[in-house]
Amino acid sequence: MSIEVVLKERSALYGSYEMNAEAKEAIAGILQALPSWGRAEPVHRQGAMMVIDKLVRAFNGDPRYPDNWVDIQGYAKLVEGYIAKEAANADA
Repeated sequence: MSIEVVLKERSALYGSYEMNAEAKEAIAGILQALPSWGRAEPVHRQGAMMVIDKLVRAFNGDPRYPDNWVDIQGYAKLVEGYIAKEAANADA
């Protein structure tokens, strides 16, 4: 499969790359302005950024495409697991 075909398929699922980039930057800016952003660890921040990515893809493209919603659950679960592991280590 050529890269042109892949890009055309992705655009159909997720909308334009340019609009995705603009929306992600805008939403990320809102989160980064909040008080706890600077105190968050990379795992928290990256999890949030991946959720933003998937939300923007869903609403800029096809909100009925299930992979975005599954991925959001997955990233949230990874952060939750990290938090639980940190809490267990603090109690040990």
